[in-house]
Formats: sequence, C-alpha cells, structure tokens
Amino acid sequence: MIDCHAHLVDKKFKNDIDEVIEKAKEARVSKVVVVPEWPSQFDAVFELFARHPDFIVPSLGLHPIRKNHKGVNREELKELEAALEKYKGLVKCIGEVGLDYTVTLWKIDEDSMQAMRDVLKEETRLALLYDLPMTVHSRTAHKETIALLIENGAKRVAMHAFGGTPEEAKHGVEHGFYFSIPPSFSINDQGAALVASIPLENLLLETDSPVLGPVKGERNVPANLIASAKFIAKVKNLSEINVIEATSANARKLFRL
Repeated sequence: MIDCHAHLVDKKFKNDIDEVIEKAKEARVSKVVVVPEWPSQFDAVFELFARHPDFIVPSLGLHPIRKNHKGVNREELKELEAALEKYKGLVKCIGEVGLDYTVTLWKIDEDSMQAMRDVLKEETRLALLYDLPMTVHSRTAHKETIALLIENGAKRVAMHAFGGTPEEAKHGVEHGFYFSIPPSFSINDQGAALVASIPLENLLLETDSPVLGPVKGERNVPANLIASAKFIAKVKNLSEINVIEATSANARKLFRL
C-alpha cells in the first residue's frame, strides 16, 4: 500500500517517527508521500527522506492556511521556488497546496482568498515546469479548486481528502484527477457516497497523518492506511487485495514510483 498524503514532519511525530515508520512497514505500507505545510518544514522533509530513502516520497508546497490561521502569503512562493531548485531531482510532488475558504475557522477575507488563488496558479505552473504531480487541499472550495487547476493546465493531480459532492468530483475525474481517501471517510455517509461515485482507477489511499484517522481525536499514523482500503472495498463490493493492488498501481503511475 502507498500512503499518498501524510504529515510525518509534524511535531506530533517528533519523538517517535522512526517507530511510526517501522510499524507502517509491518502494516504493509511500502511508501508514504510526506507533505510539508510551511517553508519551515521543507528541510525536515528531506532530512527524513535521507534517513528513509526507500520509504519516503518527498513533496514541497505551501498549505493555503498558515500557523496563525491566516491565508498563505504570496511572498512565500520565493521560498518554495528556492527549495525546488535546492532539491531538484529529489522532490517528487508539489503539495500540500490548494484553497481553503473556511471563514468560520480562519482569519481570511476576500484578499486572502485571492492570494490563495494566485499562489495555487503559480504552484500549478511550477508543477508543470518541474513535471511533478500535485496533492491538493480544497476545503470549502471544492468546485473552484478543480476549476482553477483545469483552467491552468494541471496534468497530474491528487485531490486530498476531498469533501465535495460526487457531482463536484466528476469534473476532476473527467480530467484524469485522482482522489485520495483517508480513514476518517469510513465514519461518515458523505465519504461513502463520494467513493461510490469515483471509478477505482481514480482512487488513492492516504492517511493525512496525524489527523483524519479511523478514531476521531486519536493521532493518526500510516499503519492505519488499511482502514482506507477496507472502506473502499466495502463501498465498492470489491476484495481488499483488489483495492490495494489498484490504488498502489494508481499511485505508482501518478508519482512515477
């Protein structure tokens, strides 16, 4: 199994990351795409990759929301561009990137949202320039995120923990986008409806560790990836091994593993 989106340089893994990785391997996880959220995490991704080069798939990107609950800053693109050059040949994905219009949670206004759009457009350009896939966040902006990516020519896209409707996902599927499914989807009806609507050839597995686990409130880990596979298998009335083989093949194709 391949975990297509996890935050293994998050502070919640500070004291036991090597143990977490060993337990993931024991649970049949072969690789994890490790995504940063902020420039301060860029080097940490590659330090972890240096210690586990056969397991970690390193990514670079700017999450749409900052630590202070404000929107992403356009100036941070300079740090992303510098890191992409620094780690050229090693970075395998642009992410976590995207849009997030959740005004009930974040200190954002229309100017902040426009900055997010501008940054995502530039990140899409960089993905095309470096011939890299993208793993994309779209909370409360599902339809617009997919439309922006398509309008800007995005080619290899994984919509991460997509919370939109099947109708909104359909547009992405029509353009060859993938949708990565976290364990938390197994505990809500919306997740089942979405998975039922997306062809198996467009599905991936993810954990989004340390969040979105199978038990609300508990730290999520890559070893829980099997919960995503079991959930897809149940919704689609397929065998677990069929789901694992198909999603692993999809991940290898998307990330060129």
